[in-house]
Parts: sequence; C-alpha cells; structure tokens
Amino acid sequence: MLKNTFISMASGVIAIQPIWTAIGAERAKALPAFHAFTGAGNTGRFSPIGKATWLQVYMKADGDVISALQMLSTEAEVTETMLATLARFVCAAYSPKGIYVKTICRILSWILCRTATTRSPMAR
Repeated sequence: MLKNTFISMASGVIAIQPIWTAIGAERAKALPAFHAFTGAGNTGRFSPIGKATWLQVYMKADGDVISALQMLSTEAEVTETMLATLARFVCAAYSPKGIYVKTICRILSWILCRTATTRSPMAR
C-alpha cells in the first residue's frame, strides 16, 4: 500500500500513513497479501483464528515471511521456498502457546485430536 493512500470503509475513511509508520514500510507493503492470505472480509478465514491473532503473528514474523507475502502479489508462481515459508507462518499461528509445531500436517493432527477430544462423549 502506498503511504499516502486512504481507504473508505463503512466506519469512515482511514489514512494509511499512520499504519505505515507504525508497522514499517516492508510490513505495510505486504499488508494487502496478508489480508487476503488470512481471510479477506467476512467470508473467509482460517478457522478458528481471527484477524487479531493473525496480526499478532504477522508482527512477530521474520523478514522471510514478509517477503513471501509480498511476492504473493507480484509473482505468477508460488515457489517451494515461498510455500515452505508461508507454511511456517501458518504453523506459528496455530501452534499451542509455548510449543512450535513445524508442519501443517502436524498442526492439522493436533487440531483434529483436540476437537475430537472435546466433542467426544468419552471426554466428558
């Protein structure tokens, strides 16, 4: 996003410059792709993680993640390196507090096991 841009929203017009200044130029450039990747608008999102949690993970993400998100807007093809970097970003968001799970398959297994345990009549 350009620094001198304004966005019209239902709540009013928002200036981008304060956001740009607060998060830095590189993160600001990756913000549109971050928004699309984590679920744009009210129709899509990674369940059950909302924008507030994603934003916390985004602000802690390293430069490789920010670069990979920027490339989503400019590259015609997603490379294996970009895919691995974005998978690491997803794992950071879903990993239980204090534990880092390294693959999306393991994250999915953890979520499914946790969901099955909490919904199972045997767990009550």
